Amino acid sequence: MRHADGAPPAWALVAALALVNYATARLADGFGLPFYLDTWGTMTGSFIGGPLVGAAGGALYNLTMAVTFQGAAASVWAVTSVTLALLAWLFWRTGWLDIERPMRMVGAGAATGVVSALLGAIIDTILWGGPPPYDKSLLFRKVFETAGGTRATLFLDRLLVELADKTVSIIVAVAVATLLLERWRWNRRASTVP
Repeated sequence: MRHADGAPPAWALVAALALVNYATARLADGFGLPFYLDTWGTMTGSFIGGPLVGAAGGALYNLTMAVTFQGAAASVWAVTSVTLALLAWLFWRTGWLDIERPMRMVGAGAATGVVSALLGAIIDTILWGGPPPYDKSLLFRKVFETAGGTRATLFLDRLLVELADKTVSIIVAVAVATLLLERWRWNRRASTVP
């Protein structure tokens, strides 16, 4: 059953979100990029299917990564996916995310980056006592390690990476959601024309 706006059913969106998050995260890893690129699908799902769809897609992605790549303990990252899905949906719902207002998108990306970095630091400390063994946020780590390598420098590294990663993710998600919603509206109008 399709939604009234022409979107696919929620279960299909959840599966698609997990798949695109997984694909871009694995590509980023394969190319050695210091970014995660694994939340734009979650955010897109929140925009087009609501916060529960985005949260479910993000959580499914994290569980898939835990089983296939990161190990069972990494399933805890679903907490960040659910949180970011809700936060992104709030920004979308309140009108902060609009292609015609790019500075607001950058602000929303920065806010989600800060939240993600804080959650990540808490999870890292509880589970691993520092960065996880598969951590990809190494963009600034070498610079910070020469400055002492303290927990504060590790957090600063995570913060800078998350700020960039989540800002890019929000911008991509807004662009994809805008295109999909417009396409579905066009399809709905075209199907009602006699």
